[in-house]
Amino acid sequence: MTKVISLIQHPINLVRDGEVVLTINPSGNIARVSVSRKQVGELLGFPRYKSVYGPVEGLPAPEEGVVYAVSRLVLDRSPERDDLVGPDTSPQGAVRNEKGHIIGVLGWQE
Repeated sequence: MTKVISLIQHPINLVRDGEVVLTINPSGNIARVSVSRKQVGELLGFPRYKSVYGPVEGLPAPEEGVVYAVSRLVLDRSPERDDLVGPDTSPQGAVRNEKGHIIGVLGWQE
């Protein structure tokens, strides 16, 4: 059986038939992409910035039988890893309440 460890700071609710059937809580360890910003100009008297992305931080080494749930940004910056998934928050995968807030997902994305 595969163990899923969440490296995201919020719970992941998995939905089936309109009901939350599984919640994966944060592990307490967060994987993030380091980011800095560089001012590239101004617009209407306010600064404009460009984000400069660096390496992934807080990502454990691969472990047999373990899949890590991470953010889309961590997924995109870690193409060499096949043990990473993210909650599918695409328009097709996100389940929203009447106010439009995501309450869960139907599956995973790679």
